[in-house]
Amino acid sequence: MKDINTQYIEHKRTKRVASGSMGSVPSTIILIWLGLCFSSNLVRAQDPVFSQFFATPIQMNPAFAGLSEDAHISSVYRLQWPGISAAYNTFALGYDQFFDASNLGLGFQINRDVAGSGALGTSRISSMLSYRLNINDETYIRGGIEASLIQKSLNWQKLLFFDAIESVGGSITPGGSYLPSAEVEPANTRRAYLDIGSGLLLYNSAYYFGLAINHMNTPEDRFLRDNLENYQGLPLRWSVHGGYQFKLGRKAANGLYSFCAPNLLYTRQASFSQLNVGVYLAVKQLVGGIYYRQSGANGDAVIFHAGIRDRHYTLAYSFDYTVSGLTIDTGGGHEISVSYHFMSDKPRRSKLNDCLQLFR
Repeated sequence: MKDINTQYIEHKRTKRVASGSMGSVPSTIILIWLGLCFSSNLVRAQDPVFSQFFATPIQMNPAFAGLSEDAHISSVYRLQWPGISAAYNTFALGYDQFFDASNLGLGFQINRDVAGSGALGTSRISSMLSYRLNINDETYIRGGIEASLIQKSLNWQKLLFFDAIESVGGSITPGGSYLPSAEVEPANTRRAYLDIGSGLLLYNSAYYFGLAINHMNTPEDRFLRDNLENYQGLPLRWSVHGGYQFKLGRKAANGLYSFCAPNLLYTRQASFSQLNVGVYLAVKQLVGGIYYRQSGANGDAVIFHAGIRDRHYTLAYSFDYTVSGLTIDTGGGHEISVSYHFMSDKPRRSKLNDCLQLFR
């Protein structure tokens, strides 16, 4: 989820500058906002965050790597704001596995995020390593570390700046083209850097609590090289997550059991903060839930989630209903997630006795 408050401010500014024939205003808004990302610290939340954060737990906290007894693949695709001509597309594909003999979990994930109409693209390859420690028969603590290689690419020709918009006649000149901009293209439109993160997870059969820190090495991610003496790198991103699980009856013959799991995710990066709070429900082969997301002091979205599952897979869809002050018809946010467990069909006694079923 992007910083919707910044989006809204830039939308209002653009409406005042260009009030003529603005059939392409939505894409203009997005591209101008993207330009601000490269030259200032105005945008405080640059990391993609999925509404179905429970479908990609290793992205939220590397301590989740190897959470299941078997090899596990998860994927999520997000389309944000399809109602405008410059929507956001984000994709994640992850693999993780637990090695019981060494109490180690190993994970890998690739991410691709395309902002606006392709002006800014971000690719990420991550590896995670976790260790599980038994405090007693029912309580565990897991620690995890993450190393990611990130590449950002900028298509300068797809950006539109304020000085390219004719302030009286509208967004284009009488000749049908945008005015030339005084903005100077950076010498390097690609940035690659290493990003380090870590996390802890405490859990038992009833509740869990986790803490994760991203950008521990505060990498430099800017394209423009001006005012570097005032730039301190990408700010740390803190993530606190927790929840409780109520079992609803006994385990079924197919190995599934029903449960209800109220949970929350709080994220903070510099002065930007975001809170997701809601409940996840699994009843036999059906899963669903409802969440509320708040960005800073403003309401952001109500999220509806539904899907199906069996012992091997979970397939789910979620919709973000925008409740913020964003006045344009964005179309909300849409996500599809698929996960698969490579477990044997032969009956066996599970060693798992925790409250983390919503992450599997």
